[in-house]
Amino acid sequence: MREMKGEAEPQAAAQLNLGLNIRIPAEYIAEENQRLRMYKRIAGVETERQLSDVAAELRDRYGDPPLAVQQLLRYAALRMKAVGAGVISIERKRDLVSIKFRQDAPIDPVKLAGFVSIHRGSQFLPDGTLKFMARNAGAQELLDQLDQLLQTLSEHNPSPSVA
Repeated sequence: MREMKGEAEPQAAAQLNLGLNIRIPAEYIAEENQRLRMYKRIAGVETERQLSDVAAELRDRYGDPPLAVQQLLRYAALRMKAVGAGVISIERKRDLVSIKFRQDAPIDPVKLAGFVSIHRGSQFLPDGTLKFMARNAGAQELLDQLDQLLQTLSEHNPSPSVA
C-alpha cells in the first residue's frame, strides 16, 4: 500500500544488545507509569530533534538525568545512526562486538576494508557481519567507538567532479 502511495518503506529498527545499564531508575522518576511512558517515548524517537526534545523534557521535569538515563539517550541516538547505516543488529558479548549490516547497507567498502586492516583481529564475514574486539571499553568508550565507526562507514566521499 505504501508503495502505491509513493511513501517510503519504514526502516526496521536496529537491535542493540550491548550489555549496558540503560534504565530509568525509580530514584529519578518515582512513578512507574511515568517511567514506562518515558521508555516508550525514547524507544519511539526517529530524529535527533525528537531525542533532543525528550532529553529536554526529562531535564525540565525531573532534573539532570543520572548516568544510566544519559546512556539510555545515547543508546537511542546510536540506534538511529545504526538504522541510517543499514545495521540490522549490534551485539556485544564480553569484548567481542558484532555489527550485522543489511545487504543494501549504504556503507563505504573502502572505509570498511580500512577498518578491518587497521584493527587487529577484526573481520568482515560474507553474511555482512563486522566483528571486532572492544577490549576494556567502558560504556561511554563503547558508545563513542560505535558512534564514530558508524559515522565513518556511512560517510561517502563526494564523487570527483568532471571539469
